[in-house]
Amino acid sequence: MTLRHVGDVVRARADLERRPGANLRYVLRKRIAWMQRYLGSQTYAVELGCGAGFSELFLQAGPLELTDTEPRPWVRRVVDALAMPYADASIDVLIANNVIHHLAYPTTFFREAARVLRPGGHLLVQECDCSLTTRLAIRITGHEAYDLRADPFDASRPCNDPRDPWSANCAIPNLLFDDLDRFRVRCPDFEVLETGRSEFFLHFNSGGITSRGPYLPLPELALRVLDCKNPACQSVLDQAPSIHDSLCFECAQHFLDVRQYLEAMGIASEVNPRLVRGLDYYVRTTFELTTTELGAQNAVAGGGRYDGLIERLGGPPDPGIGFAIGVERVALLLADMREDDWEHRRPVAFLIPIGDEALKRLLAVARAVRTTLPIELGYGNRKLRSELERAHKMRIPWAVIVGETELAAGSAVLRDMEAGQQQQVPFPELARRLMELGGRS
Repeated sequence: MTLRHVGDVVRARADLERRPGANLRYVLRKRIAWMQRYLGSQTYAVELGCGAGFSELFLQAGPLELTDTEPRPWVRRVVDALAMPYADASIDVLIANNVIHHLAYPTTFFREAARVLRPGGHLLVQECDCSLTTRLAIRITGHEAYDLRADPFDASRPCNDPRDPWSANCAIPNLLFDDLDRFRVRCPDFEVLETGRSEFFLHFNSGGITSRGPYLPLPELALRVLDCKNPACQSVLDQAPSIHDSLCFECAQHFLDVRQYLEAMGIASEVNPRLVRGLDYYVRTTFELTTTELGAQNAVAGGGRYDGLIERLGGPPDPGIGFAIGVERVALLLADMREDDWEHRRPVAFLIPIGDEALKRLLAVARAVRTTLPIELGYGNRKLRSELERAHKMRIPWAVIVGETELAAGSAVLRDMEAGQQQQVPFPELARRLMELGGRS
């Protein structure tokens, strides 16, 4: 392998669209897009050492300020990461994408980052992992360098040449973060929220960003082989690591919550680590709904979460979910329904959980009642007053309220929305009582 370091970020930016294959764009998306969940329309984010400025292709913030040590057309401000020209507590999110391994004094950088970040702000770090494979590649190509003897916590000795912004020690990230307990002690201003690895083969087959190396150009479809439905592909994928082994803490907890909600509702589900959707704005959980009543064509609907999509389109940072339905298949499933099944369209009650445990308790009630009557269910994360106002606007006659007190007492509050009167109903009787109120007992 031969690789030439040209350091020309202007050409790297111009060449992105002209490169054969989707390798580099795919790698950049994996490397950058995860940061979006920390950004919003009101977030003031600053990227240090933006290089070719590729982050603005994948991130949306209000605003996202690109900085570097050298002036470029897309660079908003020339900034030294060790002496930032920002006021104290003035930045929401600071991005250091492959920057730290170029710094002469990493601990000085962390002190500066703590100074300029607002309370509760985030420092997003994307760095190289100086594994044995990486070290071998560095020795073969001569691209950058590594020195495991450096001490990034020693502010008296530089880890890189302070005069050369391209000077690099690829061991710095490992020396900083492999021992997170040590990092927390030496940099107490920061709490580590999540860590993870994002690349291996893709990194070495990207062709480089500001360097030039041989690579095998691959189309987007090849890079997204998980979308393959061919049985031959699946037999190969069965030997690949599961995506569940690489989930961040928040995503793993979210997926666990989804499965617990399904269990609370009595809905049978099967976890498929190879299930993907074909659009890039899906995040976290994707799903397919199937039936046993249509033979081999058993898929009825499919979808997933759209968090961040509205914000990408210029709207607020609202969460979202979407799905596609096979209309003909749904029509076949509805063929046996009577016309009077559609008479009671207004929900008979609004179920209002206060907290996650209350939500899990009411999920089963909602499922039982929905076999005969429409019913509205809140999500447990809104204030009681706003939920009651929503029930009033929807002209729903009854509200069911469950919080910590009701869970402890084993009964729910049933509220007559018109008369304002309330009564206690034991949980085992709640579904039956609601169906009686709706005339479907």
